[in-house]
Amino acid sequence: MESFDLQVKEIKDREKEKELYSLSCDILRALVILYGSAWHDELLTTLSELWSLGGFSLEDRIEREKNLEEALKFLNSKGIIKSEKRMRGYLEREKASEEPFHTVLKLSSLIRLFSGDALINRYRRASMGY
Repeated sequence: MESFDLQVKEIKDREKEKELYSLSCDILRALVILYGSAWHDELLTTLSELWSLGGFSLEDRIEREKNLEEALKFLNSKGIIKSEKRMRGYLEREKASEEPFHTVLKLSSLIRLFSGDALINRYRRASMGY
């Protein structure tokens, strides 16, 4: 098993121990749903939808969002994701703006490690109207 796999397995195994691990797992779930990369606002939207499906109250979701940067730094330090500022263009704006972009470094491994995840499955069913 590779170092990437071990790092992710450790985070998943400790998900219920600390909010940092729980939030990190949610970020990884969102990136699986988003096929490995997302602009920061897309990541936030997907996380909010996951938290809603997971039964978190509005207050809990606000608190989790406040701790998001710490979890993103943690995942970056572990070599699981890469977050960087990139130029993003919009059709309705004259100029592009610099915004955070997050990418999983080994998407196929992450998809395998989160296969069968109940929250991801619930999200996919809900998004398809089941």
